[in-house]
Amino acid sequence: MIKKALLLASVVLAGGVGLARAQDAVLVHGDQPDHPKIFELKERIQSQRDRITQALKDNTISEKHAQDCRNVLDGVENDIKAESAANGPHRFMRMDRFVAYNGRLDVNSAFLQEQKQTYYYYGQYYNEHDYGY
Repeated sequence: MIKKALLLASVVLAGGVGLARAQDAVLVHGDQPDHPKIFELKERIQSQRDRITQALKDNTISEKHAQDCRNVLDGVENDIKAESAANGPHRFMRMDRFVAYNGRLDVNSAFLQEQKQTYYYYGQYYNEHDYGY
């Protein structure tokens, strides 16, 4: 009787932990490529790529900085693809991974905005001259 009670308690406890962990994951099945979370990340990545292209056209960012930003975006895309491939047909993204990807995109976006503001504040020749001080 005690063994049955312990077994029942362990099943209930394990189920509760499983439900708590399931709340941390955003399930994305293989037949849902446009899941809102995945779509949001893909949209942000494409938006930042467009901003980099526009910044290059406007000369508000250097080619080196543009390449650095593109490397960040490529890294996020590769991490998402690797995570998706590792999960096989049961594709899912944990909420903490989603937050981490968003954080990397936030930093990249802030850098692009800072470069744009620096250009408009100091002008296009900001880093081109050595004034000797």
